[in-house]
Amino acid sequence: MVQGEKRLLIGTEILHYRSGDTYAAAVDLPMRVEILLCTPARPYLAVALRPDPALIVDLLRQSEAGADPCGGRAFAVHAADGELLDAYRRLLCLLDRPDELAVRGPLIQREILFRLLRGPQAPCCAGSQPEAARKPASGRPSR
Repeated sequence: MVQGEKRLLIGTEILHYRSGDTYAAAVDLPMRVEILLCTPARPYLAVALRPDPALIVDLLRQSEAGADPCGGRAFAVHAADGELLDAYRRLLCLLDRPDELAVRGPLIQREILFRLLRGPQAPCCAGSQPEAARKPASGRPSR
C-alpha cells in the first residue's frame, strides 16, 4: 500500500495494513474491505499485481526461493522492505513514462514478484502453485 490504511475482514479474521505493508494471497478470497484513512488531501492509494502463475513457477525454479505452502493460511500482511518498496516506486513512476511502460513494466513486476518470493510473503505467493512447481528442475535449464 502506498498511502492510507485498510482493514480486511476475511471470515472471522481481521487484518490491518497501511502504507509500506503488502497483502499477499494464495487464492482469491471473499472479503469485506474498509478504507480507514482517506482524505481529499491524502487519498487512498494502493497497487495490486496479479502475476501470471507461470511466472511464479519460473521464478521458483530459477531462484533459491523454494517456499513452503501457506500451511492452511492463504493470506498474510507483512511490512515491505526497502528494496521491495523501491521496486514498487519505480513501477509507479512508469505511469508518467508510458513509452517505457511496455518494456520496463514487466521487468519491474518480475523483480517485485522475485522479492515477494524471497520475503515473508513467500508462502502465500508460492502457495497456489502445485508442489512439483516449487521443486527445482532436475538438472535442466529453465527458460
